[in-house]
Amino acid sequence: MEARGRRPRSALATVWILVACAAIGTGIGLVVRHVRSDDGGGPKPIRVRPARPGPQSAAGLWLFGATTVRLDPTTLSDPRDVGFQGFGAVLGGEATVYLYDPTTGRLGVIDATRNELAGRTNVPVQGGVSADVAPVLAEQRGALWLVTGPGRLTRDELATGATTEVTLPTDVVSESAAGGPPAPAATRVVANDEAAWAVYDLGVMGNPALPAAVRVADDGAITARAALPDRVDGDRFEPQAVALGDGTLWIVGRTAVVGLDPATLAVRRSFTVQDGTPVDLHGGAVAGGLLWSYDAQGGALLGIGPDAGGVRRRVVLTGAQTPSRAPATIVGGGNVLWVRIRIGSPNTLEQLITRVDAQSGDITGRFSAPPQLEVGEIAVSRAAAVGE
Repeated sequence: MEARGRRPRSALATVWILVACAAIGTGIGLVVRHVRSDDGGGPKPIRVRPARPGPQSAAGLWLFGATTVRLDPTTLSDPRDVGFQGFGAVLGGEATVYLYDPTTGRLGVIDATRNELAGRTNVPVQGGVSADVAPVLAEQRGALWLVTGPGRLTRDELATGATTEVTLPTDVVSESAAGGPPAPAATRVVANDEAAWAVYDLGVMGNPALPAAVRVADDGAITARAALPDRVDGDRFEPQAVALGDGTLWIVGRTAVVGLDPATLAVRRSFTVQDGTPVDLHGGAVAGGLLWSYDAQGGALLGIGPDAGGVRRRVVLTGAQTPSRAPATIVGGGNVLWVRIRIGSPNTLEQLITRVDAQSGDITGRFSAPPQLEVGEIAVSRAAAVGE
């Protein structure tokens, strides 16, 4: 049931368009607006300057849009145009950012210490994944797991280029439950040093999809499999995001969450998220002992208790600005979260990037990017841990 296969595509690719620059003094820069959390005077213009020459810090907050802009990840200040465009889905690593376009198979690696796109390659992909599907790439000990098609993964060894292809099993759900021979659809992947996990839809065209999960070893062997609950508290469960943390594989749906044992894929918890009003959840990350997701309905970041789904922290990100009901990006690192949401008119690409302390729920920084920058994704590269 671990058949080998080809790769997918996930239309997470964003077409970047160069933005007109404004000359200020002797420098050329993009005009963006930077809003500090303690700023009482409202947005203030600031220009994006060219990247500094020479060696850079390994830690950075990266905004991918009409150009690629790098900020200080702690202060969300000092925006620098690094001079190239990103593509596809993005993932921050140690002194690195990975770029992957599951539509075309393009794969790129950014060296954060040099602000350079240091390597590019292509992997074969097979189409059919929605643009809203995420995550489609995961890092694992010098390798990347890539979603290369519906129900298909590829493990790419970055140092050698060797690949392992995995076709995910379709018999995880029965034909009687699916209404016919099930076929794979939207597929997501996460990984840590021990294994990779794929969460994917199985079904028959015209019938509701049934969610499934598998655990995958380095060599592509399927070491655990499970059909997931298709309903939580009576409502249909539709996976939107997957996150690993605190010893649990978390699957976030529109209104509910399912937590799995990472080794056996047994369901540990399943609950509807309760915030007083109906929620519309996007994204997921674990930080500060809570599972975090963005409620597009209420425009707030929710810190969800891992026991019964109660909202323990509710962080309103937008202030007086109007949130757009669009998917968000949440990046977790230790006890810090970085969140990208769309604000203003639904016809523009004005984005607000916010830094949040996951333990207190305090907003510790904001950066407001105007529509001209066309920010589509963010990533955070990190410095090496002490002792490594």
